[in-house]
Amino acid sequence: MRALLLALILLLSPALAGGRAACRLTYGPPIWASCFAEQTLLSLGPFEFGLGLEARTYPTTATTLYTALAWYASDWWLVLQFGRTPGEWTYTIAGGVRW
Repeated sequence: MRALLLALILLLSPALAGGRAACRLTYGPPIWASCFAEQTLLSLGPFEFGLGLEARTYPTTATTLYTALAWYASDWWLVLQFGRTPGEWTYTIAGGVRW
């Protein structure tokens, strides 16, 4: 729960004005939450490099520091994330459409 509070504090921080943040509550079963705050450090055309923090309560409560590599096309996007939780590495691929 402290990790979710930290993510919310980062979400409201003016230092992250150039980044993005969000929270999601999923009504399961089980009910669980996930929040993240991400800051873009370098932007070169459609490519971005950033660092982030994610806190989640499922499947286990964990806080993950991650590196994000993103590609934003005119109507879609793709993000690769490499993160570290205590004891293990995490890898995420995400994509979507833009409008």
